[in-house]
Amino acid sequence: MNPRLIVFATSSPDDTPFQHWSIKHKIDCLFLSNPENYDQHKILGPTLRLDPEQSTHFLKDELVSFRPIGVFARNERDVIPAAGVRSDLKLSGQELESAKLYRNKALMKIATSLAGIRTPRFCMIPAGVEAEVPSFDFPIVVKPVDGSGSVGVCVVSEKSDFLAVHSSPKPFDRLVEQFVAGPVAHFDGVVKNGEILFGVASQYINDCLSYREGQSCGSRLLNPCSPLSKALAESTKRVLGCLPSQGIHPFHAEFFADPKGGAPIFCEIASRTPGGRIKQMIFAGTGIDLDEVAFVGAAGLSVDGLISGAWEVKACGFMLFYSHRGTLVKLPDLSDFNDLNSIVRYDKQAKFGETFSGPDRSGRGIASIVFNSPSFLATEKLGLELADCFQKSCLWKGN
Repeated sequence: MNPRLIVFATSSPDDTPFQHWSIKHKIDCLFLSNPENYDQHKILGPTLRLDPEQSTHFLKDELVSFRPIGVFARNERDVIPAAGVRSDLKLSGQELESAKLYRNKALMKIATSLAGIRTPRFCMIPAGVEAEVPSFDFPIVVKPVDGSGSVGVCVVSEKSDFLAVHSSPKPFDRLVEQFVAGPVAHFDGVVKNGEILFGVASQYINDCLSYREGQSCGSRLLNPCSPLSKALAESTKRVLGCLPSQGIHPFHAEFFADPKGGAPIFCEIASRTPGGRIKQMIFAGTGIDLDEVAFVGAAGLSVDGLISGAWEVKACGFMLFYSHRGTLVKLPDLSDFNDLNSIVRYDKQAKFGETFSGPDRSGRGIASIVFNSPSFLATEKLGLELADCFQKSCLWKGN
């Protein structure tokens, strides 16, 4: 009998080819899909509709009768519900308390700071509570404790701005932390019972808030032999060591790189596949699909064959392009890029004639490219050049 897996299918099958993986690895799936993607998934196999505010407890009888061995979830909003299903059905994998720890930025920073990991000064503002001015110096960063995609993140430069905008009570918990200047790097991979099976280091091109200024955002793989790559790997190992997890799952850890060469400063970590086009970039540079590895591992199968040769990393990157305020008249063609041969894939997420009010999050764009680079040092410059080609050829009306 094939292993049976409950799959939280809340994104497009184009991003996660569950049917291909299930056939390839002989895994039977039961999909839990949101209304937006339900019709796409129900033609792939048995699918239960899960409305946004609906608890999985209402589906317990159906889930039990499926007799699953595990649960797979790739989106951040599904991490806690997936852990809840494991708890209800007594399945192995990431437990509920662990999932909550990976979702709450305040709790994870308490754990890392107590473990002696470099962490910015921070405090938490509970929901419904009027905020006091933090004791550490401005500028500061204010963000929801369980946010993602840079939604709700604000950099506040002055005490007066904080008092005017952020001191009033909000209906959600907020994290306030000291702003750290410098580039943001990330380390992504797969962990099993606290041990990193595969991991690779990258550094953002521009930053995750650049979309608000109409700029593109991207990332580039780092040379695994570089001092920063080694420091990120070691720091991530320490972070995972103080945030216990069970079973096998992907992770996305972000750090501020110290320009003086000190240990990276911890920003946050999530127990899910990285967003943007990071996953696609890692596949182009290593041949490893983080989602497929986690999918197979969640079904209780060996992932050794999927990560062989994983430490061979080649130079590549991605760029994500965002909407403007107005109507999209023309998206660039491949021929509009000055270095066509470097582009591995070009994906368009928008259609001609669509109207936008501007970008709303860092991980959602109108188009993206994944590209190879002649060297690790040349990747950022090439990415910015390709982004410039896109911006010059992308036409808008009414912006």
